[in-house]
Amino acid sequence: DLIVTRLVNTLGLQLIYAEAARLKRTPAANRDAEDLALRCAAGTSKAGWIGKEADAAYALCDQALAIDPSNVRAVMLLGVKFFYLAGSGGSGDPKGDLERAIELESKAISLDPDWTGPHQIRGAILRFQARYPEAVVEHERALALDPSNVSAAGDLGFDYMMQGRELEKSLE
Repeated sequence: DLIVTRLVNTLGLQLIYAEAARLKRTPAANRDAEDLALRCAAGTSKAGWIGKEADAAYALCDQALAIDPSNVRAVMLLGVKFFYLAGSGGSGDPKGDLERAIELESKAISLDPDWTGPHQIRGAILRFQARYPEAVVEHERALALDPSNVSAAGDLGFDYMMQGRELEKSLE
């Protein structure tokens, strides 16, 4: 337990340092919009990303973008919303929602190409589309930007696994 606690504390500090470095690199243009986007991030994470509570949190991202259309965190999180809607079967227009997710993550990357988050989400979208080599590139980029991004590391493992399955199928 002591070892696990130390590891978690160390990783937690690395994540804080990585986020602090990102904010120094690209400070929020509007603090009110960034506050709304951070509250959106906390609310969606707590709510499990989909559902009524998550939708209420995503509304905070919409408010952030009304104040600052280039708030990268809000753009990225809305991309997550549309990706999860398309992938969960909870969408009335899965193809349209997936296209919207791709558009939003591409915009987030153009706003801050050195932030790990949008690359990780874009990689997940590419894997969902069975575009495994491209997903690998995005997840490797996410890890290069932030080696402590545990989600990107796990995603990269899934990318390689799925790519291997596709190779096995082609050899049969």
